[in-house]
Amino acid sequence: MEDLGTRIFRLREANHLSQAELADRIGVSRQTISSWESGRTIPGANMLQEIGKVFGLDINDMFDQKVNNEKYKTRRKYMINSILVVVIILLTTAHLICAFLHLVHFFCVLVCPLFIMFMQLIIFVGFRSSINSNDFTMIAGYKRTDSPQKTTSTLRSIGLLSSIVAVLCESLFTSAYFLEQQRSVSFALSSIYIVFLLIIVLISNKKYSEKG
Repeated sequence: MEDLGTRIFRLREANHLSQAELADRIGVSRQTISSWESGRTIPGANMLQEIGKVFGLDINDMFDQKVNNEKYKTRRKYMINSILVVVIILLTTAHLICAFLHLVHFFCVLVCPLFIMFMQLIIFVGFRSSINSNDFTMIAGYKRTDSPQKTTSTLRSIGLLSSIVAVLCESLFTSAYFLEQQRSVSFALSSIYIVFLLIIVLISNKKYSEKG
């Protein structure tokens, strides 16, 4: 069954109301509506009654009694991904220190660890901004009729999986310290990261389309 946020989103779209228009009718801000639809928060009983009045529904029809496993999984992905991003930053910092100590060429650190870290920060900050603002227009193939909760879950999956690959590549970069072909290792790991990132995006988009 649909989660509550998706239910509100579909009812609003079916009644041709914008988030601002629904917010005005029930006396809340547009940001509050956005937060409900994305699953970050849920409306209280009084708000559910007001929403029900707008759409002519009973409060029991507004609330899904089943445990929202998808919402829990999405939040867990975000927490794990946040930890992994911190690990990536720490690993990159360690590689930079080793470069200054001449244990590895700085160019190699620039090509692999620094590149990977900046890519993951862009992904993390960009996805988080889209989810917080409930604006997914930057995503290729996104449609306004798509569920914000489903889109959020897909972005969290891409972010988490790419962070896992990034941590592995950053860890494997340590092997370059003991090899003569440090540049080759750096380019190889960066290439592996890019290839896996593309694969993750393609697979996630395929699953996203199948759910639609």
